Amino acid sequence: MKQLGAGSESDSGTLLQWRTREYDCVQCALDGGDQLDGMEVNVPLGPSASARDVECTFSPKHLTVSVKGHAVLDGDLYAEVKPSESTWSVEGGMLTINLAKRVAGSWPELIVGEKHINPFEHRKHLARVSSELWRYFQGYDCMVRGADQSIVKQTNWYIQDEVGLSVAHSSTPNVCCLPFIYLSAQGQMSPFSILWPIESINSGDVLTRDFCPSWLKDPRQRQGYLQAVFPAPTQPLLDAYLAFTRELGQTAVGATRAALPASPTPLSQARRVFVSEATSEVKQAISAAGFEVAESVKDADIVLDDDIAAHADKVTSQHPLNIVFSSTDKTVLALQ
Repeated sequence: MKQLGAGSESDSGTLLQWRTREYDCVQCALDGGDQLDGMEVNVPLGPSASARDVECTFSPKHLTVSVKGHAVLDGDLYAEVKPSESTWSVEGGMLTINLAKRVAGSWPELIVGEKHINPFEHRKHLARVSSELWRYFQGYDCMVRGADQSIVKQTNWYIQDEVGLSVAHSSTPNVCCLPFIYLSAQGQMSPFSILWPIESINSGDVLTRDFCPSWLKDPRQRQGYLQAVFPAPTQPLLDAYLAFTRELGQTAVGATRAALPASPTPLSQARRVFVSEATSEVKQAISAAGFEVAESVKDADIVLDDDIAAHADKVTSQHPLNIVFSSTDKTVLALQ
């Protein structure tokens, strides 16, 4: 089998491949020829599906596919095929159907009346859904049997329904919510979410659960995780920022004149600042705060360096305030 062209259309404008909500289609040439005399149809079934679960029936103008007794594809074909030369197989959870056309030529559709997905619109919708819903994704790992009968670990992702999504976050939750997988006798998995109370809940109370994983214990790491989940800053994060600014203010107040040389340049006249090993971002922050960036200690009025003895004629700093010059935001805050 040979695919003619890598894109969705040939040079002549012939539609070579398309996608529907149920399956993907690719028009191809059988036996390495140059005629569109074949059609490859790919139907995703799921990783646990095998060939014994599938029943595929060909007729010259009709195609029927059922999985475990449930029809997944049933309709009239656009044109006739050769049932005796058409085949199907299942590998890696994908059903692949190869149809041999009775008359070679381009088909605009596989099943009469099918609706194609516009690739551009599809990508746009995927991007929008991903940007809005990724924070609600949850997942679980399970062991499944692969196509080669080996046992492999598989991660399944899911989004809860409107009830699950309405449960708010709290570090002191009143409910727990965990995935539960029901495995039928036929081997079909059905995932559910179980929610149960862990505190007394009264009428009108908001249901809350801990959005952070159970293994995440460090408070700062938890805040980082929650900041990624929620678009707006969480109250604990705002509280942490306020605590930082208070601590910075206390450090600045504690930096007494006694820690500086006896006769430095008056601070009111200081305009040029030198920061040891300053990055470009720090230099931009110094300029943004209304100071000039000095390229050397000799040209500076203020020197931020640990070697206080080497700069006796400069305003220097050797107190803990130095640590705030590790980022742009902290540099601006310190200079202000």
